[in-house]
Amino acid sequence: VGWITNFKSLPIAQACNVCEMIGMGGRSVGMGGVDIGIATDTSAMVSNPAGIIQIKKARFDFGNGLFYPWIRFKNRFNSFDSSSYPYWHDPLFFHLPQWGWVKHPSNKPFSFGIGVFTIGGGGSKFRWKNAYFSQGKRTLSELAFTKFTPTLAYQLTPKLSVGLALNIYYCPMELKGLFGPCYIE
Repeated sequence: VGWITNFKSLPIAQACNVCEMIGMGGRSVGMGGVDIGIATDTSAMVSNPAGIIQIKKARFDFGNGLFYPWIRFKNRFNSFDSSSYPYWHDPLFFHLPQWGWVKHPSNKPFSFGIGVFTIGGGGSKFRWKNAYFSQGKRTLSELAFTKFTPTLAYQLTPKLSVGLALNIYYCPMELKGLFGPCYIE
């Protein structure tokens, strides 16, 4: 979570890194994203492909994260806070499924793996008002960011490994909103 402020003109703005989160899965997130240096599960393919060499034998992981954006907004026509569930805001939950498989053949200096990780997403859903739509119109924004990553790792020395990952991204987005006098889907 980060914050930015300009003491003279801007209010504090907060956001989270929803497009490429550090830490995937319960174990990595619980460790504060330190799996960049220490690979404990297949999510290392996302943050440190060379780290899969630390996973011995074979490992399969499956998980599902849940992301709930908390939205606050206020202008001259609109004022809402998603934490209070006002009637013009619908709670919007994002499921972040992930799975990975890594194989480290016995007595070999290499590992390989494949995985699909939903590494981010975000959006909102509420009734937006402006000068042209005083009753408001239902607006929606949804974004999912999924990474398919076949990975190879090779151990050069006991303390140095290199990794190669082909990152293929899939990013569907849906947007329905008010832009001045226009409603766009």
